[in-house]
Amino acid sequence: MQHADAENVRQTVMVNLSKATQGSFAYHPERGRFRNYLARMVQNAIHQHFSRPKQAHQRLATEMNATLIQELQGSVSFRQLGNTVCGPGDLNGDGTPDILVNGADGRTIPSDGLTALSGTDFQPIYALDRRELGHQVRDLDALGDVDQDGVITGYQENSAGNWFQGMSRVMSGATGNQIFKLTGHEFEDFGRSATALGDLDGDGVNDFATVSMLLNHGWQIRPLVEAFSGATGEEIGFAQSPTHSFFTVNLYPMSDLDNDGRDELAIGIAEQHLGGSNAGFLEGGELHILSYKQ
Repeated sequence: MQHADAENVRQTVMVNLSKATQGSFAYHPERGRFRNYLARMVQNAIHQHFSRPKQAHQRLATEMNATLIQELQGSVSFRQLGNTVCGPGDLNGDGTPDILVNGADGRTIPSDGLTALSGTDFQPIYALDRRELGHQVRDLDALGDVDQDGVITGYQENSAGNWFQGMSRVMSGATGNQIFKLTGHEFEDFGRSATALGDLDGDGVNDFATVSMLLNHGWQIRPLVEAFSGATGEEIGFAQSPTHSFFTVNLYPMSDLDNDGRDELAIGIAEQHLGGSNAGFLEGGELHILSYKQ
C-alpha cells in the first residue's frame, strides 16, 4: 500500500471510529475484543478504499487559444506535480532551458520530492524523492549561476513533534547534489518560504532570503526574515517584528537602488488582520526596502 493510500485509509478509520463512539462509550479491559473490532474496521476501510471506481484524469484546460507544448500528469501515488515550479536555466548543457518541479511525471519517475525535466523532450534528467531529501519540498526557486543552483525549501517535524523545524538547501541544478543546508531550530518554522534575490553582499553571487515563524511558549508567532549568501550560506542580515503577531510577509528582489554595488531586498506586508495576542488591523500595509552594508 502506498503512503497516500494508507493516509486515506487512516482518515476513514478515524472518521468511522468517531461516529461509532459518539454518545456513551466505555472501554472494559476485562471484556476485551476492542483490538479485534478495530482490526475489522481497518479491513473494511481498506476494502472500501480499493473498491472505489477509478476516475478518469480531468484536464484543466479543455479549450484554449494557446498552443499546448506539453502536458504532464502527476503519478498516482504522489499527487504533488506542479505544486511549485521554477525555470533554473540550462541544467544539462544542451542549450535549452530546463524545468524543476516538485513531484514527478507519473509516466516516468514517481517522486514526491523534486524532478529536473529536460526542456527539449520533457524527460527527467534526475529525480530526488522525499525520503532522500528528508523533507517535503514546499518551494523551488532558481538562485542563478551558482553552478546552476536552485534554492529548495521545505519543512519537517522536529524530534519532539511539537512544532516544525524548517530546512533550506542549495543544491546543484545540474546533478541535484547538496551544496549546503540550513536548518532551523525547535519552534521555528524556518524556510516557510524562500525567495531568490540579487547580489546583496557584492560578492558576485546571487543570494536568497527566507521567512520563518517563531513560536513562543504562549503560542504567539513572530515573523523573521533572514538573508543568506548564495555562495556560502552565511547570514547576511535579518529583519523581524518586535512583537509576536502573525501576519503574512512577502519578499521581493530589488536592483541596486543606491548605486553601492549591492542589490536590495523589499519586504511587503499587506493590509490584514493580525493574530496572536495582538489582534488588530494593519491599516494600509507596509513596504520596507533594505540595503545590507558591510
